[in-house]
Amino acid sequence: MVELKKELQDFIAQCHPAVFERIEYMESRNLFFPKSEYWESMLVRSVCNEIDFGWKMWQIRAGIAHTEVNNEYILIPKGGSHIL
Repeated sequence: MVELKKELQDFIAQCHPAVFERIEYMESRNLFFPKSEYWESMLVRSVCNEIDFGWKMWQIRAGIAHTEVNNEYILIPKGGSHIL
């Protein structure tokens, strides 16, 4: 099974380090979020949304899906369909 933490580390390694001066990963919700002192900045929020979208696409490529029912990560079969 694909490990979420390893995929997250690989994803972050592909991003410019300056991005993470103003945004952070929220593990409990599996998303990127602006740090509290930058919440009012529309630019930071926009960049955060783009990084979060990229993270969601990275997870799809890696075959990871998040189930809202039991809050666990599962592997998506390559040949099958799965509603995210």
